[in-house]
Amino acid sequence: MFSVGCLFAYLITVFNFGSIHPSLPIAVSLGIFTFYFSVSIAYSITKLLLLNHEIEQQLQLDKKQTELTLLRNQLQPHFLFNVLNNLLAMVKPGENPKLVNSFEKLSQLSRYVIEETQLEKVSLGKEITFLENYIELQNLRFNENEAVVNLKIEGDFIDQKIEPGLFITFVENAFKYGTEPEQTSVIDIYFDLKTQNKITFEMKNKVMMFNLTGNKTGIENTRKRLQLIYPNKHKLQVEHNENFNVLLTIQTQ
Repeated sequence: MFSVGCLFAYLITVFNFGSIHPSLPIAVSLGIFTFYFSVSIAYSITKLLLLNHEIEQQLQLDKKQTELTLLRNQLQPHFLFNVLNNLLAMVKPGENPKLVNSFEKLSQLSRYVIEETQLEKVSLGKEITFLENYIELQNLRFNENEAVVNLKIEGDFIDQKIEPGLFITFVENAFKYGTEPEQTSVIDIYFDLKTQNKITFEMKNKVMMFNLTGNKTGIENTRKRLQLIYPNKHKLQVEHNENFNVLLTIQTQ
């Protein structure tokens, strides 16, 4: 695009100032000049608007990043662990062993979420332990035999590496939509680890709450993570009607 200086230089050339005969008719020259001048102004304005938009977006991004950093600073791992340990010290194990166990499970959950999930990969054994701790804490909300969770593991390849947090969304949904107080509910969770470098995860439970609009975000996020991390190496099937069924296979290598 022409700059304003170039336009004036062009105008001088077109009109051949200092020459007796112009190279082009005046009307044509003025038309060409007006066209390029208008294009140059429009280009400059557009570029300025885009620049302002980029600056505004960057400011918004910086603001969100600052807010996130402040939030993270308030939730440093040592702070959470110190609070949990202080609360645990206030409880007498002999008087309330269930509460002591709950604090310990919560501490383990917090440590895993804050520390282990920052790693690129974790062992499947740690991921399953995380699920077991989560299930134990969820069961505190129910009386005995109200929420029955059958977690079964078959196979010896439990130490293979996996992206952290891929299974928790499905277990969360099972408790959220498949359990109710004063009713018996069953959640079946199965890990098939009989084949090296392959994980098969199955989960089945009856749906007791049919408003499933809230579970779509978590599942869709998990789908996106699987597509990014295990492209062409996974298969996820989710069915929810009267029952909520999940079948996920992952090739870890």
